[in-house]
Amino acid sequence: MGKYILIEVANEQYGVPVEQVKSIEYLRPVTRVPGAASFVKGVMNLRGVVVAVIDLNERLGLKGRQKSEENRILVIQHGNIEAGLMVDSANTVIELDESRFQESETTASFIQGIVRLEERTIAILNLEAVLERKKQDG
Repeated sequence: MGKYILIEVANEQYGVPVEQVKSIEYLRPVTRVPGAASFVKGVMNLRGVVVAVIDLNERLGLKGRQKSEENRILVIQHGNIEAGLMVDSANTVIELDESRFQESETTASFIQGIVRLEERTIAILNLEAVLERKKQDG
């Protein structure tokens, strides 16, 4: 069993391992970085640490973000990389049985597994793939 923070992106629910989440922040201004990939919205100063901010909607190839008071930045730590993921909302912590995760041939590289709970489906994010520096847009 593992604990996951449920986030919402483009009306879909995703899970992020609790141990990789450092904090959940309200949206704040970011400073654009010239030449960065389009999904990198810029950097922010978080208690003296400069953190890159990634728009998860755009990174996953989903439609644009609806701005609301629910929007958050999920500050994550994966290996030695710390980044902020802009999400539509960060809902709750849930305990999931990792042996129930299913893989799918259609599962994108950003998804580590899928789990069905009653009437909902939760996709577990592959943070390594989300943070990978593939080709830069431009």
